[in-house]
Amino acid sequence: MAGSKRHTGVTTPVENYKPNGEDAAGPPPRSRARTGGYWLFLLAKGATTVLLLYLATRNVRFDQVQEKLSQAEGVPLLAAFALLTLAQCVGAVRLASVMGALRLRLGFMASIRLQFVGLFFNSALPSSVGGDAVRIWLLTRGGFPFERALGGILIDRSSAVVALVMIVAAAQPILDEIISSDGLRQTMLVVVIGIFFAIPVALSLDRLPAGLRRIPIIRPLFGIVRDARIVYLSWGHGSKIIGMSIAIQFAASISYFLLAWTLNVTMPLSICIVLVPAVILATTLPISIGGWGVREAATVTLFGAAGVDPEGALLVSISYGVTMFTIGLPGGVIWFIERSNKLTHKRHENSFF
Repeated sequence: MAGSKRHTGVTTPVENYKPNGEDAAGPPPRSRARTGGYWLFLLAKGATTVLLLYLATRNVRFDQVQEKLSQAEGVPLLAAFALLTLAQCVGAVRLASVMGALRLRLGFMASIRLQFVGLFFNSALPSSVGGDAVRIWLLTRGGFPFERALGGILIDRSSAVVALVMIVAAAQPILDEIISSDGLRQTMLVVVIGIFFAIPVALSLDRLPAGLRRIPIIRPLFGIVRDARIVYLSWGHGSKIIGMSIAIQFAASISYFLLAWTLNVTMPLSICIVLVPAVILATTLPISIGGWGVREAATVTLFGAAGVDPEGALLVSISYGVTMFTIGLPGGVIWFIERSNKLTHKRHENSFF
């Protein structure tokens, strides 16, 4: 029944959630006030975005940019749009799979809504992780305990990073062939090695010596770490989730190629498959607004080192950003329509640990 408080596996509407701290499943209420530190951080990200965009465009000849735009083709653009939209649907399946691995039932349509709302806010908010915060908030309003919602979204996000690192690591021999800059190749190698070492450390935070486990910033992560081990150390769950993440990254690489085709930019598919994951990995750094600037600088630098002209690389990067923003627009519509708390989920009798 809709009004029942028993967790019997039936659909539970979010009306049962009490937003003012009355329900232990939800996060504590927070003040709406913006501190000076927040605005300073936002200003720093804005300045970083502008600086990186300047660095990415300083050697660009805009007459050539205009010429390439005038020759743009529509069919490959539509193909890129369709492929990136499909990738978001795969991302929704991945999120549902993560929650399922944690024995929390999230329906496909609810997951689709979360995916597109998250994409919209990732593009629209100054923070590159704003969409994740909104997804966590929606899950808690849907009845999920805050810690499990936070853990599920972090695991979903981290699976994408793991897939990116795996692709970049596997591509190292090819990178040695196509990138002329020794410093750039060595930097990428150091980053990959660093992340590979960081993963087992992160999965073992709750097994640190007792003194370290008492650190306030670490203790709240123990439940999330245990959830991550459930997902990643299970062959059935881990392989499926990482496999979907790899497929999503390949879709992004192919989309770069299709956008280059749209703009008559010479950007071979093989180079896109090798370099685009490194570009997207760079955009995971929360140092700019919506990834803008970081993506353009990384694209111009990496593809330039592989022989692609800066005008073409810049155009493809901006086209990718605009395409992702456009795909995310329905998420904004969904957000405004579904503010009446329609997100629901199903739970097993013993869903929670």
